[in-house]
Amino acid sequence: MPVAYRCVSEAAASFTRDYNISDIARQMGKSATTLSNKLNQNVDSHMLGLIEAEAIQLITQDFRILNAMALHAGKVLFDLPDANLTREELTVLNLSLMESQGELAKSMRVALEHNHITETDFTIIEKTALESITSTLQIVAELREMVGRKLPGRAESLKVA
Repeated sequence: MPVAYRCVSEAAASFTRDYNISDIARQMGKSATTLSNKLNQNVDSHMLGLIEAEAIQLITQDFRILNAMALHAGKVLFDLPDANLTREELTVLNLSLMESQGELAKSMRVALEHNHITETDFTIIEKTALESITSTLQIVAELREMVGRKLPGRAESLKVA
């Protein structure tokens, strides 16, 4: 998992370590030297603009600057999922969501029973919570696609043997 920067200027500067800035600059139609200076935290004469930051992130498909801005403001970002599940897949996703929420509750209960939350406890809790949020966003995206449309066929009722 990539480093989550809380400082926007550190996030921007990190592109120089992880990417070929000359290639990015060429795709942006900018001078590589100027872009490097804009990403350098020690150069006050050049400032990275919002449009340039967006372009760098779109070119690299690496949104660390945007994520740093969100974290700095006490927010988090999630990718919006594509909606293309069948009814059956949506049902399975919903059941998985309920299962992960149960796992989250159990992780929290176990950690709290010890009156001490370790880094490992928190990592498990955070991972489970983020998976739950992602599943919820997928369900919302699927339902959004169904708004105003007649759904094909009727859902078969569950039969107990």
